[in-house]
Amino acid sequence: MILSVIIPVYNVEKYIHKCLNALINQITSDVEIICIDDGSTDNSGKICDEYARHNAIVHVYHKANGGVASARNLGLSKARGEYIAWVDPDDYVSPNWFSRLGEILYRDSPECVLFDYYTNDYGKITEVHSGFSGKLSKELLIFELSSDKRIESEMWLKVISRKIFQNLSFDESAIILEDYDVTTSIALLVNNIVAIPDCLYYYVRRKESLVNHVSMQKRLIAAHIAGERYRRFKEAGYVVTKAGFWKMALLAALNNLDKPKQARERSHYRKLIRNDLIDILKNRNAELQVKLVSFCSVVLSFNIMGKVWNAVRQRRYK
Repeated sequence: MILSVIIPVYNVEKYIHKCLNALINQITSDVEIICIDDGSTDNSGKICDEYARHNAIVHVYHKANGGVASARNLGLSKARGEYIAWVDPDDYVSPNWFSRLGEILYRDSPECVLFDYYTNDYGKITEVHSGFSGKLSKELLIFELSSDKRIESEMWLKVISRKIFQNLSFDESAIILEDYDVTTSIALLVNNIVAIPDCLYYYVRRKESLVNHVSMQKRLIAAHIAGERYRRFKEAGYVVTKAGFWKMALLAALNNLDKPKQARERSHYRKLIRNDLIDILKNRNAELQVKLVSFCSVVLSFNIMGKVWNAVRQRRYK
């Protein structure tokens, strides 16, 4: 079996039909679809069971709710394919997803495949391209992940050899970016990397999605995780940039929570942005928005910019 597609499922009854249909309509054999029902309280689990009754390639496992990381880990333990692919249940794949991936997997036997994607931003479809095609070096992959701009960390953007996951697991205590640390580990392990310049996945933004409701407290955790990525890559001897870390640190610095522990962490990241401001402004890998907000936060104050950022974010997701 060439491929196991793992789908963590939780309360997505409005979307799971489209997700599964997009896969089943293009897959005939040599692939399994593993749905992990993470204790859904709606009809998501039942819908998956119905698909399994009519499609031999669909396998469903039900578990008590434990979060997306625990669902991913269970999926890995059940997978039999040579490669692992990930699909989020409220997203869907393009009609040529498997034909393009299968072509690369059978021909090149890579350890890691990257591809481009579409965003479905409340009905507006936009192509997102990394700009990479063909063989990628390990060094380039690690540098781009540290930049967190052209190559992103989401698992659904990658197909990985199952052998790479043998000693890896998702942190089940994580409340945000559960795939970030695993992607860091994968980058340090893989050598044979191929990028497909085609958009093969539709990432759907919706108002009720988890990422749209990331609390300011979680931003502090995200900054810590990004800092750990930078440290791990640098200690392993690779050329990296702080651009990705600065982006997460800035979001944490804009935090206006007043709990003592959070205030100390916020102060740490505000100091970091102040100290690194010149480097941020000069760094060609830092995004323009990060440069502008960092500059304004230092000149005007983080409290003012934090209120502005929060107001803009709330308006966006009204």
